[in-house]
Amino acid sequence: MEAVDTLIARLRSTDDDDERDDIKAEIVALSESIGRSPLREYVESALKQELLEVQWELEEVVEALTPPKQSEPEPEPEPVDDPTTRALRPSEIEPIYNDPRGLRIYKSKVDDRWVVSQVDPRVGQPVTYEIPGEEAERIKQQLAGSPYWLKEV
Repeated sequence: MEAVDTLIARLRSTDDDDERDDIKAEIVALSESIGRSPLREYVESALKQELLEVQWELEEVVEALTPPKQSEPEPEPEPVDDPTTRALRPSEIEPIYNDPRGLRIYKSKVDDRWVVSQVDPRVGQPVTYEIPGEEAERIKQQLAGSPYWLKEV
């Protein structure tokens, strides 16, 4: 590390910008024999005891000895929100049938699915589930003429 101390002393004593660049290049070249990490640590510790102008020059050396940061991988694009491949949200359904005894039927605003909500007699809580198109047609036929239809389907 005596060679590094000698180069830092030369850096401290010169005012010529070209010579300073050459000295910094020599310090960086020493990393071939000493190793990048030990040399960077030594220069960082020596940097703290130097004049401000020399510190700036040594910071450039430290930057040259610091390995480049790993670039962060690009985040994957968020998948397109396709309502046909997931459960329907409350904002995507509209009520079409409301029986005061606990049966409610909702129709999807985005496709042809229906959602049925009815009270489970064993626990007294509503249970909601989607029904396929053919079952929706069957329910529609069974409830034809009922006064509880909210919309014409």
